[in-house]
Amino acid sequence: MMKENFTLLRWSTTAAALLFAVLALVVFKKEPSQQDSEIGLSVSILNYTDQPLGVVYVNDSWAGGMLIHGGGNSFAGSANLPRKWRPGLTVRVNWRDDALYQKDRNALHSAVVPVSPYTGNYPSILFVAFFPNQEIKVFPSSMGPGHPEFPEGLQRPETLCKANPICKEKFFD
Repeated sequence: MMKENFTLLRWSTTAAALLFAVLALVVFKKEPSQQDSEIGLSVSILNYTDQPLGVVYVNDSWAGGMLIHGGGNSFAGSANLPRKWRPGLTVRVNWRDDALYQKDRNALHSAVVPVSPYTGNYPSILFVAFFPNQEIKVFPSSMGPGHPEFPEGLQRPETLCKANPICKEKFFD
Protein backbone atom coordinates (compact mmCIF):
# COMPACT_ATOMS: atom_id res chain seq x y z
CA MET A 1 0.00 0.00 0.00
CA MET A 2 2.84 2.36 0.85
CA LYS A 3 4.47 1.72 -2.54
CA GLU A 4 1.18 2.44 -4.36
CA ASN A 5 0.72 5.73 -2.47
CA PHE A 6 4.28 6.77 -3.31
CA THR A 7 3.76 5.99 -7.02
CA LEU A 8 0.48 7.92 -7.01
CA LEU A 9 2.15 10.86 -5.27
CA ARG A 10 4.99 10.84 -7.80
CA TRP A 11 2.52 10.84 -10.72
CA SER A 12 0.50 13.62 -9.08
CA THR A 13 3.62 15.75 -8.61
CA THR A 14 4.69 15.18 -12.23
CA ALA A 15 1.20 15.99 -13.53
CA ALA A 16 1.08 19.15 -11.40
CA ALA A 17 4.48 20.29 -12.69
CA LEU A 18 3.42 19.63 -16.27
CA LEU A 19 0.13 21.47 -15.76
CA PHE A 20 1.98 24.43 -14.21
CA ALA A 21 4.40 24.55 -17.19
CA VAL A 22 1.52 24.57 -19.68
CA LEU A 23 -0.33 27.28 -17.75
CA ALA A 24 2.82 29.38 -17.51
CA LEU A 25 3.25 29.20 -21.27
CA VAL A 26 -0.34 30.27 -21.83
CA VAL A 27 -0.41 33.02 -19.21
CA PHE A 28 3.09 34.39 -19.77
CA LYS A 29 3.23 33.90 -23.52
CA LYS A 30 5.36 36.67 -24.98
CA GLU A 31 3.65 38.59 -27.71
CA PRO A 32 5.86 39.88 -30.53
CA SER A 33 7.01 43.34 -29.56
CA GLN A 34 8.23 46.35 -31.48
CA GLN A 35 11.75 45.40 -30.45
CA ASP A 36 11.39 41.89 -31.91
CA SER A 37 10.51 43.39 -35.29
CA GLU A 38 13.61 45.60 -35.38
CA ILE A 39 17.30 45.04 -35.97
CA GLY A 40 20.06 46.90 -34.18
CA LEU A 41 22.89 48.25 -36.30
CA SER A 42 26.24 49.81 -35.43
CA VAL A 43 26.65 53.27 -36.95
CA SER A 44 29.62 54.32 -39.07
CA ILE A 45 30.08 57.85 -40.38
CA LEU A 46 31.47 58.50 -43.87
CA ASN A 47 32.60 62.11 -44.34
CA TYR A 48 33.20 63.05 -47.99
CA THR A 49 33.39 66.76 -47.15
CA ASP A 50 36.10 69.32 -46.38
CA GLN A 51 34.52 69.99 -42.94
CA PRO A 52 35.13 67.85 -39.86
CA LEU A 53 31.95 66.62 -38.18
CA GLY A 54 32.13 67.31 -34.46
CA VAL A 55 29.07 65.32 -33.52
CA VAL A 56 26.44 63.23 -35.30
CA TYR A 57 23.16 61.85 -33.96
CA VAL A 58 20.89 59.32 -35.68
CA ASN A 59 17.32 59.33 -34.34
CA ASP A 60 18.59 61.23 -31.28
CA SER A 61 21.25 58.60 -30.49
CA TRP A 62 24.88 59.68 -30.49
CA ALA A 63 26.76 58.24 -33.48
CA GLY A 64 30.18 59.88 -33.08
CA GLY A 65 31.95 62.43 -35.25
CA MET A 66 34.40 62.24 -38.14
CA LEU A 67 37.50 63.91 -39.52
CA ILE A 68 37.68 65.52 -42.95
CA HIS A 69 37.46 62.83 -45.68
CA GLY A 70 37.39 60.08 -43.10
CA GLY A 71 35.28 57.16 -42.04
CA GLY A 72 34.23 53.68 -42.89
CA ASN A 73 36.57 52.01 -40.43
CA SER A 74 35.12 52.88 -37.02
CA PHE A 75 31.77 52.51 -35.31
CA ALA A 76 30.03 54.52 -32.61
CA GLY A 77 26.50 54.43 -31.37
CA SER A 78 23.71 52.31 -32.71
CA ALA A 79 20.42 52.61 -34.53
CA ASN A 80 17.34 50.42 -34.86
CA LEU A 81 15.59 49.79 -38.14
CA PRO A 82 12.65 47.55 -39.03
CA ARG A 83 13.70 44.01 -40.01
CA LYS A 84 12.04 44.58 -43.36
CA TRP A 85 12.69 47.72 -45.40
CA ARG A 86 9.62 49.64 -46.54
CA PRO A 87 9.18 52.59 -48.90
CA GLY A 88 9.28 55.91 -47.08
CA LEU A 89 11.57 54.63 -44.31
CA THR A 90 13.64 57.52 -42.92
CA VAL A 91 15.97 58.43 -40.08
CA ARG A 92 16.58 61.84 -38.53
CA VAL A 93 20.22 62.93 -38.68
CA ASN A 94 21.45 65.85 -36.57
CA TRP A 95 25.06 67.02 -36.84
CA ARG A 96 27.44 69.85 -36.23
CA ASP A 97 30.33 70.69 -38.54
CA ASP A 98 33.12 73.19 -37.84
CA ALA A 99 31.40 75.99 -39.78
CA LEU A 100 28.26 75.73 -37.66
CA TYR A 101 30.28 75.35 -34.45
CA GLN A 102 32.05 78.66 -35.15
CA LYS A 103 28.65 80.39 -35.44
CA ASP A 104 26.87 78.66 -32.54
CA ARG A 105 28.47 76.00 -30.33
CA ASN A 106 25.08 74.51 -29.44
CA ALA A 107 23.38 74.50 -32.84
CA LEU A 108 22.81 71.40 -34.92
CA HIS A 109 21.94 70.88 -38.56
CA SER A 110 19.00 68.52 -38.99
CA ALA A 111 17.71 66.43 -41.87
CA VAL A 112 15.23 63.61 -42.37
CA VAL A 113 17.05 61.17 -44.63
CA PRO A 114 15.57 58.29 -46.65
CA VAL A 115 17.04 54.88 -45.81
CA SER A 116 18.38 52.99 -48.84
CA PRO A 117 16.63 49.65 -49.44
CA TYR A 118 17.96 46.48 -47.81
CA THR A 119 16.73 42.92 -48.26
CA GLY A 120 17.47 39.30 -47.44
CA ASN A 121 20.61 39.18 -45.35
CA TYR A 122 20.07 41.73 -42.65
CA PRO A 123 22.58 44.57 -42.57
CA SER A 124 24.81 44.99 -39.53
CA ILE A 125 26.03 48.56 -40.04
CA LEU A 126 24.19 51.78 -40.77
CA PHE A 127 26.54 53.97 -42.83
CA VAL A 128 25.68 57.66 -42.68
CA ALA A 129 27.44 59.38 -45.61
CA PHE A 130 27.96 63.14 -45.65
CA PHE A 131 28.60 64.77 -49.04
CA PRO A 132 29.23 68.41 -50.03
CA ASN A 133 26.29 70.83 -49.87
CA GLN A 134 24.83 69.03 -46.83
CA GLU A 135 23.71 66.03 -48.86
CA ILE A 136 23.35 62.95 -46.67
CA LYS A 137 22.66 59.34 -47.62
CA VAL A 138 22.02 56.41 -45.32
CA PHE A 139 23.09 52.90 -46.33
CA PRO A 140 22.32 49.83 -44.19
CA SER A 141 24.87 47.20 -45.22
CA SER A 142 27.06 44.36 -44.04
CA MET A 143 29.77 45.39 -46.51
CA GLY A 144 32.05 48.40 -46.13
CA PRO A 145 32.95 51.11 -48.63
CA GLY A 146 35.20 49.75 -51.35
CA HIS A 147 33.53 46.32 -51.35
CA PRO A 148 31.91 45.50 -54.72
CA GLU A 149 28.52 45.03 -53.03
CA PHE A 150 28.61 48.33 -51.13
CA PRO A 151 25.80 50.68 -52.25
CA GLU A 152 26.51 53.04 -55.13
CA GLY A 153 30.03 51.61 -55.50
CA LEU A 154 31.34 54.11 -52.92
CA GLN A 155 34.93 53.96 -51.74
CA ARG A 156 36.18 55.03 -48.32
CA PRO A 157 36.34 58.86 -48.18
CA GLU A 158 40.12 58.86 -47.63
CA THR A 159 40.67 56.59 -50.65
CA LEU A 160 38.52 58.83 -52.83
CA CYS A 161 40.28 62.00 -51.66
CA LYS A 162 43.75 60.52 -52.18
CA ALA A 163 42.78 59.57 -55.74
CA ASN A 164 42.14 63.27 -56.48
CA PRO A 165 45.48 65.16 -56.63
CA ILE A 166 43.99 68.46 -55.38
CA CYS A 167 42.19 66.83 -52.42
CA LYS A 168 45.24 64.69 -51.65
CA GLU A 169 47.57 67.69 -51.58
CA LYS A 170 45.17 69.76 -49.48
CA PHE A 171 44.38 67.14 -46.82
CA PHE A 172 46.92 64.29 -46.91
CA ASP A 173 50.30 65.64 -48.00
